[in-house]
Amino acid sequence: MKVHCMIKYANPLQKCISIQLIVKDLEENETTLCLPVWRPGRYEIQNFAKNVIDLRFFNQNGESIKPIYQDKSAWTFNTDEIDQITAEYFYYANQADAGGSVIDEQTLYINFINCILYVR
Repeated sequence: MKVHCMIKYANPLQKCISIQLIVKDLEENETTLCLPVWRPGRYEIQNFAKNVIDLRFFNQNGESIKPIYQDKSAWTFNTDEIDQITAEYFYYANQADAGGSVIDEQTLYINFINCILYVR
């Protein structure tokens, strides 16, 4: 499995970063993409998913796909006939502390723990 991530932003005043995650060469029958619900050094549950906007998933042909199961921070896909999943979304980055992500006119600080999907 290979994972590629691209992060962009257009207007820092909108407080959003654009994220594209591509997971290639899937070999399992099911694949789950997750957003963490914790951050290192803190022993409390976080709700980073609340900052995800317009989350969409696509297969290797660019066709929209829907998860077979989802909860607030995990999306599971049947990958019998899919060998690539692309996730595209915006992340509202307006938490200027040691554990958050923030973008403004002068700063771009990304804490990958709270905004980048991972494969479980």
